[in-house]
Amino acid sequence: MADFTDYPWQVNYQTSSINDDGSAVDILRDFYIPALKRAEKYDRVAGYFRSTSLAAASEGYTAFLDNQGEMRLIVGADMALADVEAILAGDKTRFDNALLSELENSETWPENVKAGVSLLAYMVASGRLEVKVAFRKHSRTGKALSVEAREDGYVHEKWFIMDDSNGNSIRGSGSLNESRQALELNAENVDVNCSWEGGRELQRVNKAKADFNRLWKNENPHMEVMSLPKAVKEKLVKLRNLKGQLTEIDGTSAAHTSNLLEPSLEELLKFAVLRDAPRMPGGIYIGMYSAPVEPWPHQEMVSRHLVESWPYSYMLCDEVGLGKTIESALAIRSLLLAGRIKRVLIAAPASLTSQWQRELAEKAMLDFYSSKSKAGQSGKILHRNLEESEYTDQDLYEPELNIVSTGLASRKERRTMLRHTKMADVILVDEAHYARRSNTQKGYMEEPKYGKLYDCIEKGFSPKTKSLWLATATPMQIDPIEVYDLTKLMGRTAYFRYEPYLLEQYYEMLSKIAQGKNLNTDDWRLLGRSYAALEATDPYLLRLLDKTVVNGKNRRALQTLVMREPRGSDAKEVLKPLFAAAPLSRVMMRHTRKLLEEYKKHGKLKSNLAKRHVLPLDIIAFSSQENYFYGQLEAYCVGLMQQIHAHKADSKQMMAFYLNFLQLRFASSLYAIQQTLIRRLKRVKATLKCAAYEFSSQDELQECLSEMEYDGEDTDEDDIGEISVDALLKDRSHDDLVWEQERLEEMLAQLNSMSQTTPTKIQELLGVLSQRRIAGSNNRMKQTVVFTRFFDSLYSILSFLDARAPGLHVGVYSGKETKWYDEEAGRYCRASREEIKNLFLAEKRDVLLCTDAAAEGLNLQTADMLINFDMGWNPMKIEQRIGRIDRIGQKHRDISVLNMCYKGSTEEIVYGRLATRLKKAGQIVGEQQVPLLPIEPQDFVDLHSGKIDEKQLEKIARERLKKQKENAKKMEMSAEDQYEIYRKEHILMLQKKQPAKVEDLQKAIMDSAYLHSLGLMTRDLADGWVLEMPSADKIEGWCGTTNRNMASAGHPFITWGNKSIDNILNNMSERLEKYDGYVRRISVPLAGSEAVGYLVATDEEPVLVTSYEMLAGLGVAKVLLTEDDVEKAKEKLINMVADEQIHYEQREQARQINEEYASMQRELIKYVAKGMLQKTGEELALQAIRKLEEHPRKTYTLQLPERMQAYRNRTLFTVSSSGGKVYICTTPVLNEAAVALCHRVSNRLLSNHKKKKDQTCQDLIDGLFHSRK
Repeated sequence: MADFTDYPWQVNYQTSSINDDGSAVDILRDFYIPALKRAEKYDRVAGYFRSTSLAAASEGYTAFLDNQGEMRLIVGADMALADVEAILAGDKTRFDNALLSELENSETWPENVKAGVSLLAYMVASGRLEVKVAFRKHSRTGKALSVEAREDGYVHEKWFIMDDSNGNSIRGSGSLNESRQALELNAENVDVNCSWEGGRELQRVNKAKADFNRLWKNENPHMEVMSLPKAVKEKLVKLRNLKGQLTEIDGTSAAHTSNLLEPSLEELLKFAVLRDAPRMPGGIYIGMYSAPVEPWPHQEMVSRHLVESWPYSYMLCDEVGLGKTIESALAIRSLLLAGRIKRVLIAAPASLTSQWQRELAEKAMLDFYSSKSKAGQSGKILHRNLEESEYTDQDLYEPELNIVSTGLASRKERRTMLRHTKMADVILVDEAHYARRSNTQKGYMEEPKYGKLYDCIEKGFSPKTKSLWLATATPMQIDPIEVYDLTKLMGRTAYFRYEPYLLEQYYEMLSKIAQGKNLNTDDWRLLGRSYAALEATDPYLLRLLDKTVVNGKNRRALQTLVMREPRGSDAKEVLKPLFAAAPLSRVMMRHTRKLLEEYKKHGKLKSNLAKRHVLPLDIIAFSSQENYFYGQLEAYCVGLMQQIHAHKADSKQMMAFYLNFLQLRFASSLYAIQQTLIRRLKRVKATLKCAAYEFSSQDELQECLSEMEYDGEDTDEDDIGEISVDALLKDRSHDDLVWEQERLEEMLAQLNSMSQTTPTKIQELLGVLSQRRIAGSNNRMKQTVVFTRFFDSLYSILSFLDARAPGLHVGVYSGKETKWYDEEAGRYCRASREEIKNLFLAEKRDVLLCTDAAAEGLNLQTADMLINFDMGWNPMKIEQRIGRIDRIGQKHRDISVLNMCYKGSTEEIVYGRLATRLKKAGQIVGEQQVPLLPIEPQDFVDLHSGKIDEKQLEKIARERLKKQKENAKKMEMSAEDQYEIYRKEHILMLQKKQPAKVEDLQKAIMDSAYLHSLGLMTRDLADGWVLEMPSADKIEGWCGTTNRNMASAGHPFITWGNKSIDNILNNMSERLEKYDGYVRRISVPLAGSEAVGYLVATDEEPVLVTSYEMLAGLGVAKVLLTEDDVEKAKEKLINMVADEQIHYEQREQARQINEEYASMQRELIKYVAKGMLQKTGEELALQAIRKLEEHPRKTYTLQLPERMQAYRNRTLFTVSSSGGKVYICTTPVLNEAAVALCHRVSNRLLSNHKKKKDQTCQDLIDGLFHSRK
């Protein structure tokens, strides 16, 4: 490459000057383009951060593009002094907004400004230009000044330095091509100094370099230089395609365009095949294997199942931290690219919607909208994607790819909207465990009490989607009925869908087989019929089992199971396929750490699985002052309870709610309880002056809490506290309220007297954190995550950290606030949740203080310790917190969890004493002792209120643990067996070839002579290639990388779904159409979409191309294709995908077939229950049920309606006919299922105020045929 010394530079260039030959000086062509053609580095100080100034700074860039030069640009910030002062004081929001405003309304800019900004933006996007912003400040006082201010002796100049590859430099200065208001093409004056001339010229150049470096490093006392904010950089990058082709500000280009080629027919065919590869036979998997993230083995398995069995519904139940989001994202990507689906809805808790949107974009290149209520506009919905494209309408579900909050979707008015929206192809509900019934303890014996979310899924989402996916790491917390409720929503468990007792009995039978116990003939027949029904209800699973678990030893026994019992060892041989065909196995995909350890053991998992260490419970004793205050709080609670019970007997539940909330606040921190008491005192005083609002009933209170739990906005625990402080004020006497006011004032006075001392719990936390300091570091410590339930407690922790450990690298992540401490500026900076997370993962924050807003979905796997500052009364919430650091791919081999609580508290009893006793008894393991505690929030309430004591709670816990272990043993396949099935599945996967791979796509782009002629540049880095291309020939400019690990917003991964790459593929495919005489796109229907191939004329005979590798050595002949050729190609393509089409049609019909089987089974049990009740001869239902329960194994011969003759082969039990009558002889399992149904109906009648002792058999029979599904 030529250098600066081979060009005759002038001392000065002025737009008003005349050259020696009489022509006018053209600074762009006479100076900038020749200089930048030779430059490899370019540093420039420009005027202002505004469109005109940025455009001016772009002069000569088209020449700079050819030699892959790099540039640093510093621009001034010309804004109001008040804004500058705020920004210098750390107001990041004002900084962002001020700069973003300069990039607004780009469509109205003059054409020369558009050209210049798009050229500069392209340089930024390609990573070859970095921009910083300079603010003027007084060199001595630090006071904010305007850019042009000179009161401290500093003059803001515009200048630049260019370096060539041989170490020569040019310095330029003067009035560069810009003003405050416009881009002035004829108003430029540049003085030039050349380093190779030595002397003063070299001195000027070296001084300019030193000055620039001082500015760049923010070492100039007259300036505060800041990096361009992320949001501003992203906005700038989006402007790179303002113009169709990159040009200079005058519309010309110095880039090499003389070698522009037309793409050849062979090249066009390559790109057309690549574009349609996901729709070619076998192409349905391309999306998941070409994504910016590579799946781990277990994620690959789940994603493939979702893809190849669509439109089946599934439960995605991997344990916390194992990547359910990636599994579903890759499956959605594959199905979308293959054209199988178009409309996808993600429903997640409000705090996770933004994270879902980012993850789908980053991990799968899927551009989803997020839809929510528009603030201040009733009924209006705002839809916005990550590219800041947004619009408003009145339909929450309008976007094809959409994310909504479960809270918003569960509201009554949104449910109505859902009924009128278009059918979705996939609806995914995240954190689906929130849909659990409220009465889990009664199991299948009681009619379920579902909340709004379950009703929304069952009555809203399910009828409106072809495929329903439910994601939860905790499908069962206490009772198997919780799993049953979710499986029912899948609609794919045939006989078992409406009968939880039958589902339990299926696993009970498997347990007996595993233990070597005998089953009776009826039980074997039930298992056999369930397996045989897979041919109609789940043909996909049946084919899979046939290739993985069915073998020569068990095939015959399985086929004859309906007719006869297995003999000898056959009973053990059929166990594995029966387990793999069980109701849960059909609909639930679950990976545990034990299973991942199997993958690790066999060398299939390379990522780290950390070992969790739960440290001994940190029990904190009260100080004497804290103990005195706690006595006051207890006295207040007792006194208030006595008052309320004396005057408002119907307020017991609201009373318990308020007192429990006080207990939780105190257990969290003194500051939290103090703030609650302050708010309560304010309400009491207000009530003494005027009437107070009160919830009229417990149902109304629960309704309000439910609304808050699933609200469309993020809800902090402190918001729920607002309900507490409003409770129990209505209809109170004046004396009662005065008493309460006095007690509250006394407690607050005590807390105020303690304000100068550090609470013991805070002292303990500070001590733990101090031990994690890194010796010899600059105030750094090992990364630690601290969780607390309440924002007030977080605020208290932060205050003491600031006072006792100033300068600590702290971040805050909560529903109310996210911010981080800027050590250099000495202040906190507000930031988005994503920015806080990224700062922590980049190890720029050491301590992250979190409320439970961060407890779900967040990845914080660079930390090796998590501290639960408070524990709360829901053990599963603790597990969700721990899951933020205990994740696959965790950086550290070992992680620690420290749990803190007060001595003698309810938390210490449960998490300390009870857990210790259960651990000693071998009922729980140490590393997971908290989440495995079978304790529910209501148990904490009962213990705290004295309804049960410690011994009773231990008895309850032991019974539940025993039941849990029995259920797990019955319902979970061993990790070894599961791995063996997956190993065989993986072998089958490898046999399915994809029509193209992402490497094929990347190589085709890199080898394209046409794209290179347009200016495509490639850089070979150590870990992969970086590609850059300017806008040209109707193809927008873009940058990208072939390495997943190098991918970023500026250099996205080169793959399908990347909009720039799709633009190239579509552009090239459209150009191919003019050759349709020799190359024809062939399309036939497949799975609701299409299968694609390309018919290519050759010298011998036409070839149907259905994969990229078929193009190797294939020459296109200029021989016209005939219609007969096309029809034969279509027929061949139809035959290629015939099996796939048949299997799709079977899966599509399976939902209806499953429903038919389920409905018939349910109706049969209703008639059996009716007949059994009548057989008892009792009038009262209670006596009839007791009589039936006394003889569970009795056989009843019952007549059935004639129409049930059609049920003979569609139920688990034998329906017979004789003499024109239809009847059934019951089995013990059928008897028990009928009795369980009677119990559910009886309990439902009880809820309708029909006491059990008054219920008649006729009441029950009537209720049987009016029951909920």
